[in-house]
Amino acid sequence: MMSDGARHSFQKKGVVMVNGLDKDGKDVLLERALELAIDSGAEDVKQIEDEEDQVMLKFVCDLSSLREVRERLDSLGLLTTDSGPEFIATTTVPLTDRDLQTAFCLIEQIDENQDVIKVYDNIDLQS
Repeated sequence: MMSDGARHSFQKKGVVMVNGLDKDGKDVLLERALELAIDSGAEDVKQIEDEEDQVMLKFVCDLSSLREVRERLDSLGLLTTDSGPEFIATTTVPLTDRDLQTAFCLIEQIDENQDVIKVYDNIDLQS
């Protein structure tokens, strides 16, 4: 459960994670992923890397249309690896390298607590 103090900085959205390769083993370029996002009813798509540095596509949609978006992406030839609700930051905060290192250490310690299911942050990693 998210605390009330942090809730204003996040929106609960549906997220569909797909492999960066289609069913034929071909790379799905971001331009093509944007077209597929429009075709599937997703609001946004981002190209990210997973823990093993594999390219993944993160499709974001309204929570109520999560199932339809996932099914449509599957029918368009993409390979879904995960889907479900997530809290997406509405505003992000850039951090200095030192603060970023401190924040990641804190997040890691929080995440290691057995009572914690998932940690969401609003750190701007693009700066």
